[in-house]
Amino acid sequence: MRITLTPPPWATHVLSDLSDWHHAPTPVEALEPWQVPDDARVEYAYRDATGALRADPDNPRSAENPWWPEARLFTGPAWRPHPLAAPPEDLPRGRTLRFRLESRHLGPRRRLIIYTPAGLEDAYLPVVYVQDGTGFFHNGRPQEVLEALLVEGRIAPAHLVFVEPRDRNVEYVFHEPFLAFFFEEVLSFVEEQVRCVQERHLLGVSLGGLAGATLAWRAPDLFQSVLGLSGAWTVHPGDTPPDPFRGREWITERVLTEASRDLRWYLGCGTLEWLRDPNRRLRDALLARGNVVRHEERSQGHTWGAWRQLLPEALLFALGRP
Repeated sequence: MRITLTPPPWATHVLSDLSDWHHAPTPVEALEPWQVPDDARVEYAYRDATGALRADPDNPRSAENPWWPEARLFTGPAWRPHPLAAPPEDLPRGRTLRFRLESRHLGPRRRLIIYTPAGLEDAYLPVVYVQDGTGFFHNGRPQEVLEALLVEGRIAPAHLVFVEPRDRNVEYVFHEPFLAFFFEEVLSFVEEQVRCVQERHLLGVSLGGLAGATLAWRAPDLFQSVLGLSGAWTVHPGDTPPDPFRGREWITERVLTEASRDLRWYLGCGTLEWLRDPNRRLRDALLARGNVVRHEERSQGHTWGAWRQLLPEALLFALGRP
């Protein structure tokens, strides 16, 4: 598919999935037609001389991007959304409990949400721990995907626990207070509030995927799987400051050089984003060490609209029934 943009007179740059948005905007004078796969999903917006993002007046199709409402959308003739990326509205609704934890490691009033599927409030269930708490709850909406998969009989039920960071760029990057908060406070608190079996999974997008992998690598006996959507594996504790665009790949190094962990991995990523190759390298390292891996790529970028296309398969991988 060939996409030719005609920038309005006020536009100075194009920001898109193809330029990693704010990381490498394209000046309009250097803009050339985009050649992307026929099954691509591409989000973009313009920047004006004041630095503000503005929508393309020639494209009325909103990307429904919660970060950048100005983002517009193109999809190719072969693009097909995942059938559960937007679940039906008449699904059962389970119980949502909201808490604020007083943490001795991270400070007071850390937000946490526990979602239990409809009719299973007293059941003993596995737990999926979700990073980026309220953001994932509202933008990824895994609770709706979970209910849809349960209606179809394709997964076993589980609690979803949404853990909210305060500064994800600090807490998700090998941050010892956050790790202690999770191991010493979150796990015990959740298991006091709802009935759990000893089966735990870790779900996260971008740096949230790295946070889950770090937790699992530190304590593999506590977790069964790591579910990373566009996992930011390009960060290393030796990088100062940590750089998710150019950093070394700490988790891939650990997989190749340390004792194997008995963990299952779902790695979902877009082919239009900078994390495609690091995800492929981690996949290859895990397979070389004998891990069970599901690796999925779609022609898309690094946004919530893209991650919703991957989320149903991630939950199927963790909780699916044969």
